[in-house]
Amino acid sequence: MVLGSSAGTSSEATSMQGLDLASDLEDLQSERTGEMFSDEDIRRLRDTLRGFPPLLRRAIIDTIIEDKIEPEQIKDLVGQIITGTQPEAIQIWLEEATGKSIKDLAPEIPKGGSKTVLARPQYSDTGMQRQARLVRLTQFSAIAAVAFLVLGTTLWFTVAKPWLYNKKVAQGRAMILNPVEGSEQKAEELFQEALEYYREKPHAYLQYADAYRLRGKYDEAFEKLFGKVQLLKTGKEIRMSGQEVRSSMDFWSRLQKVPVSGWQDQKNSIIQLDGIPWKMDSAGAYLVNRLAGNKDSANVLLALGAFHSNPARRFVRHGLRNNLLGLDYYRRVLTFETQTSMFGREEAASAAVMGIGDVYYNQQEYYKALDYFDRIVKTDPYDIAGQTGILKTLIKIYRDSGDPRLVIQQHSVVKHTLKIEDKLPLFLLARLAAFYNDLPMRDELRIKYNVAPDDPVNGRALKERSADLLNHMFSKTEEDIYGNKKRGNMFAEGFYQRARYYRNDAGQIRMALSQFEYAYQYDPRHFLALNDRAELLMKLRDFTGAIEHLKLANEQISPDKLEMLGDRPEDETLLEADLGVIPFNMGKAMYLSLISELGNPQAWLKMDEVDRYQNAKESGAAAFAAQLDRIEGWFVKADDLGLQDEAVRAQMYYYSGWADYVRKNYKRALSYWESVPLEQQKRYPHLELSKSHALFQLALQNEKERENYLKAAEGILIYLHEIYRARSEEILRPSGANPEHSMVFARNAVIVNNLGAVYEILGNEKDSLQMYWRSVEYGKKIGRENEIAQLNIKLHFQRDGLTGQEKFPVLMDFIPPTLSEDDLLNQ
Repeated sequence: MVLGSSAGTSSEATSMQGLDLASDLEDLQSERTGEMFSDEDIRRLRDTLRGFPPLLRRAIIDTIIEDKIEPEQIKDLVGQIITGTQPEAIQIWLEEATGKSIKDLAPEIPKGGSKTVLARPQYSDTGMQRQARLVRLTQFSAIAAVAFLVLGTTLWFTVAKPWLYNKKVAQGRAMILNPVEGSEQKAEELFQEALEYYREKPHAYLQYADAYRLRGKYDEAFEKLFGKVQLLKTGKEIRMSGQEVRSSMDFWSRLQKVPVSGWQDQKNSIIQLDGIPWKMDSAGAYLVNRLAGNKDSANVLLALGAFHSNPARRFVRHGLRNNLLGLDYYRRVLTFETQTSMFGREEAASAAVMGIGDVYYNQQEYYKALDYFDRIVKTDPYDIAGQTGILKTLIKIYRDSGDPRLVIQQHSVVKHTLKIEDKLPLFLLARLAAFYNDLPMRDELRIKYNVAPDDPVNGRALKERSADLLNHMFSKTEEDIYGNKKRGNMFAEGFYQRARYYRNDAGQIRMALSQFEYAYQYDPRHFLALNDRAELLMKLRDFTGAIEHLKLANEQISPDKLEMLGDRPEDETLLEADLGVIPFNMGKAMYLSLISELGNPQAWLKMDEVDRYQNAKESGAAAFAAQLDRIEGWFVKADDLGLQDEAVRAQMYYYSGWADYVRKNYKRALSYWESVPLEQQKRYPHLELSKSHALFQLALQNEKERENYLKAAEGILIYLHEIYRARSEEILRPSGANPEHSMVFARNAVIVNNLGAVYEILGNEKDSLQMYWRSVEYGKKIGRENEIAQLNIKLHFQRDGLTGQEKFPVLMDFIPPTLSEDDLLNQ
């Protein structure tokens, strides 16, 4: 068969020769021939095949590419071609080697082009250009894919993974703090999911431990911090501190140093703590690091130190409460290399020394605590933790000694010399604000303590430092060792102290009311905010509102609620609170509401006022007495809780005495009034007047002891007359329109009338009449008609012919329902 004579194919192949030659040869070069021949052989083969007829060339190429003959035959064929063998001879050799004609060997060319090679776009010149663009696009795509992979990986590890981890931890924490049915189980599931992202990172463990701690679930908190372990019963006696260890709690309560931990049988989860075998159900943050052979985490050590030395009331009797162990965890931060940077290590060391000082601080060993805090400051005066410890300890010492100089001096150093006041933690800013709110008045500071009442740097009153401290507070955000953030503009104790500043120093009652409300809103446990707001409402005579506030406050001082305090440093304000003031104020609000309709002393010179007073007591006597009984119940509760403030105790005893007096229990009334602290008795002269009334009534009831009672009443009245006569002589132009003038002269009128009554019963007629007339004159000074004294004058000479109660002179026995004269003037 002649190469170029194949019917129907020669002319077609010739016409397409230019089109497919490059494609055919490129296809040949791109295939496996490179494995059998050198680059030089391939080049010479391509050059030679360019002169072959298209049909033969395609047959040769297809035979080589498709391996239609043996490899040795391919080598022989290529050798013949590149050595110059004629195409006709090559055709004959190829047909004999394959047993097929050239037409059968060459790929069929369909109408319109080659079926296998020429039909492929990449084998045309246009296709070659397109292929080149495709190669460039592929290269770009590969580079883009690599870049995307790198970016995606980076985003996953730096953004997505931490975000998912923190989200699951935050969700789980919220479920623990706000439990509903099944929420804790779901929280633990989220905890395990979070660990899939970061198995050894302590954040999840610390957050869950903190949440369980705040809930009072200390066993679960310890599980997250240290691990859940159970003491194995080996039959061998275990002794610590000379005592046998029979349970896990025995071990932890007697442990004095951080236990040496390690695997005993990893397959069965058996570990050793100080050589004692324990079954580990789950590893907490500490064991995760230690059993993996890693270094300690400073935050975990600090958290364990704080956990074991936690001063919370409900934790005091727990087996895991162990101050010595807590101290050793803090010391471990100072002596062991931790997984922190150099800067972080310094912060951790400072926090550890602070923790040691706090242990002694909570044990009320203030000077020992001060020594540790001072060590920090000597190393670095700008250390916030050290300055915090010193200031809070000095405030404690001040409350015992009453001398504010050390606190003022140290705070001045922090404020003016170091200029780090705004960096102090929120609870200390609030505590310092409370210190300045309670600071003695200017004259007492200057005379008693030799302290200038004004800041020598800025010339402002020292008390105004409270406002500066509170302003710093509301712009701060801080983070605790568990990673929790606390914002100053939502800090309840800050609002509480700000309200006290507005009430005590700024005199802005409405602003104080709103700040107390915010304090309760941000911390519903803050019973002092409720109590103090109730006190302001009483001043505004909103007794109903005050009672509602005090009901809520009383719920918060129940034993189970008080047990929840102590986990936060700001709880110290509530832990130190005078709890008895809550039931006292409840009784006081009810009391003031009950007596709010009674007249004031200025009107008690007329008989109709006496009648109104008697009617107020006797109409609806059962209801009146029942209300007084309820009030007395609150006062008894306040007394049982132990009122610390003498001024408050004076009010309570006075109110209780008044309630007994109007119920004609004069002996018990006198007992209450005599129980008022002596310092307070000196402040309230009309308390003595009340005692004289009780003595007079007891004299009428007890004829045997009548003279003794009357002599005692006489001494009190003479003493009071000297006081009030001196006050009246200072008033040159008395006016009944002036409340203070009216009160002084009305009080004089009452005193001398009653002194006249005492003299009359004792048989001293001359002095008796003289006192009655003087009572009338005192009334005239303020434009009042003294009907009672005039009646006593009229009946003075008729007394022998009278019977019953009329045979005794009329006593002006008005007893002010409140102890403070300011309250009387404002009625």
